[in-house]
Amino acid sequence: MAKEKATKETTKEITFNCKFCGEAKPLSEMTFLTHLFPVLVACRSCEKTLQGLKLEEEVPVEMIEETAEEEAPSDTES
Repeated sequence: MAKEKATKETTKEITFNCKFCGEAKPLSEMTFLTHLFPVLVACRSCEKTLQGLKLEEEVPVEMIEETAEEEAPSDTES
């Protein structure tokens, strides 16, 4: 019983990095933006921001640049 309590106390919550705000969030905050193609993963607060945008509106440049930087392959050649 003592081992079970010790294990539960030391277990950390799983996190992910939101591609839009760049913050580490708990897995329970993860949402999938299925109305976009390809499907994107974001936190709940970023999802609400993106849902509030009309289709005619442009996505803020900061969000596009941050996402592009994270997804760009590194160009390190030997």
